[in-house]
Amino acid sequence: MQPELAALAVECAADLGVELDGSRASVEHVEDLLGRLHDEYKRRPNEEGADRRAFEFAAYLIGVFEADGERGEWRRDHPERGEGSFPFRWRGRDHFVVDWCWTRIVEGPKVDVRERFETALAGE
Repeated sequence: MQPELAALAVECAADLGVELDGSRASVEHVEDLLGRLHDEYKRRPNEEGADRRAFEFAAYLIGVFEADGERGEWRRDHPERGEGSFPFRWRGRDHFVVDWCWTRIVEGPKVDVRERFETALAGE
């Protein structure tokens, strides 16, 4: 399911005139795109649309993580955060990538996905 969701993020980006190529550098474009989606969300709040886009862009980011050479595990539930928290376990740590994307879309620049991604890569 992850590749299909990631493909939807790539398609959304293309509709907005941005090419996502799966590289680490493309994470900056994801941050910009999520900012645009936040602007749209402020004009026309749509929880269902925000949820869908958060999953799509999280799937894309997970693909970028894994392109770095190490596969991870995207699960539905987390023992501490509970059901439906969708942790991505990578290099021994849980990353809540869906939450990063959802928060960026709904709440704005409170979360910088690019910073979160780089912090995760650094193992912090």
